[in-house]
Amino acid sequence: IMDWSDDIAYSVHDMEDLHRGRLIPWTFLKTNDGREFLVKAAADGWHNAPSDAEGRLRLAYARIFDEIAAPLAPHILTESYDGRIEHRQQLRFFTSQLIGRYINSTSLSARSGDGLVLDPEKVDEVILLKQMTRSYLILNPSLSAQQHGQKLIIESLFDDFMNDEKKSIVPVRFQHLFEQPDVGIPRAVADLISSLTESEATGLYQRLRGLSAGSVLDPIVR
Repeated sequence: IMDWSDDIAYSVHDMEDLHRGRLIPWTFLKTNDGREFLVKAAADGWHNAPSDAEGRLRLAYARIFDEIAAPLAPHILTESYDGRIEHRQQLRFFTSQLIGRYINSTSLSARSGDGLVLDPEKVDEVILLKQMTRSYLILNPSLSAQQHGQKLIIESLFDDFMNDEKKSIVPVRFQHLFEQPDVGIPRAVADLISSLTESEATGLYQRLRGLSAGSVLDPIVR
């Protein structure tokens, strides 16, 4: 149940966020080439895909684009999102219709192995929506660059705190982590970093490298 719930929530809301950010090329996806790109990408990423995966996904495409989006939320397919009230209303209506569609198609049965009965057509649609996230967010070079930078920050902070023998740069809030006799230094450093917000981690990284001197009255981590 939780897996299916997550699939519904993430596939629909990720699509919603991508649309708000104008990252989905709807004009392209409405073409035959766009449809085939999305269908083939989704089929290639489908674990243990059935032999008729592409055919099923083409039908799912038609339902999402032609039967749901076009009549219920035409602005989504024809106009770039700019936040105007009509755009917000149609996007909200479209996402609520999709979520309701997938929830209402789900039922429980003692005969099913996990007690859950799913409509294969709705599963196909969710697979197609999830592919949008993979194609236009996860595989987006901007995200890859951001993740590379975040990885660099985490690795650098880990080295900084590991090499700080006197623990002089450890924020006061986390000094107790290094006072526990049964916890090693690497674990304490890992706990420290995992407890930081993204803003705190970035701020500490910049200050420790002199990229942002800041003020001694601003400890970054309180």
